[in-house]
Amino acid sequence: MELKLAAILSDKSVLQRGRNIAVFGSGPEGQRVEAVISGKKLEGCEEQESRGSGFVRNGRFEILLPSLEAGMDHILRVTCGSEEILRQDIAIGEVWLAGGQSNMEFELQNCTEKDALNRPASSMLRFYYTQKKAYLDEEFFRSEEKTGWECFGDPGTKYWSAVGYFFGAGLQETLKVPVGIIGCNWGGTSASAWIPREAVAGDRELKIYLDTYEAAVAGKSEEEQRREYDEYVIYQAEFDRKASICYAEDPNMEWSEVLERVGECKWPGPMGCSNPFRPGGLYECMLKRIMPYSLKGFIYYQGESDDHLPGLYRKLFTRLIEQWREDWRDDSLPFIFAQLPMHRYKQDPDFKSWCLIREAQSRVCDTVKNTAMTCIIDQGVYNDIHPKRKRKVGERM
Repeated sequence: MELKLAAILSDKSVLQRGRNIAVFGSGPEGQRVEAVISGKKLEGCEEQESRGSGFVRNGRFEILLPSLEAGMDHILRVTCGSEEILRQDIAIGEVWLAGGQSNMEFELQNCTEKDALNRPASSMLRFYYTQKKAYLDEEFFRSEEKTGWECFGDPGTKYWSAVGYFFGAGLQETLKVPVGIIGCNWGGTSASAWIPREAVAGDRELKIYLDTYEAAVAGKSEEEQRREYDEYVIYQAEFDRKASICYAEDPNMEWSEVLERVGECKWPGPMGCSNPFRPGGLYECMLKRIMPYSLKGFIYYQGESDDHLPGLYRKLFTRLIEQWREDWRDDSLPFIFAQLPMHRYKQDPDFKSWCLIREAQSRVCDTVKNTAMTCIIDQGVYNDIHPKRKRKVGERM
């Protein structure tokens, strides 16, 4: 097996200052891997260096390098025998993971404050998006190799999480050090998708998420599940295209009229091994692909898709926080999350589920150490689950 670094350790990476730096990847079994990071400190332009080594075990290596101070223009060099990997334009600063569902995923180009895209380019603010693929096949690994960090002003900037951007921009302006945001989010997802399947199965109450999934896939082979989901993706893409035409004609068109004109909306698709909303699915295909990348903490915006079981949300959300901290080997990592804003669709009765989710979020903040809840009740929009104003959400975080 050839030497490979985790995809997130690309050129332009931001590495966490003041903490041991995790360098990890895969390589030939039993071989020694050495890593060194060198460059100049931000203050005083003094040279700094950190080095370490480890061995490949079960195809994987992980090296913890001693911490560095904030800096720019660093080089990461990883060697194994005659093989060498070089990563350039590395920054040392603050790194935060931006997790959750669609309101964290909501892109900078679509928010009310998208004029932020006109600001001067800056290498002090960077972004890495964990690829949104929900099945580990050969195509998954091929496309993952094409992912990498971007600086603000690069072509992909418009696709960054708007909340993540405003949080990171405010942090960078305050701290005057490089800031990196890791986007790890997917619209429509339950918190049960972001913890291991075993964690759901092992809890008597949370197991309802897994029971519902297993009932949906009962009697279907993996091949059948994948075929059904692939057919759904094609159908739903066409549905979305036609629905967008309806809303372009009349932005206030009733949902019932859209369905009458376009046909059935099959979202979120048939449950199965390819569906991103399955319990543990995105934990396996997104979170595990970047852990244990060294970071400062988490920001999180989610809860909308768990409103069908609001009574379980406090336990589910607490389990998620515990799991992420466990995976990053630090049970004190800050966890900052948005409390759901006001919202109701015009055609729906008020089921009171969102206020129960808000209460659960408040109780988590009161009982789980080193968490902070960002109140955004005033940032909601009637009849739209995706408020386009994102600046205040990121700034309050």
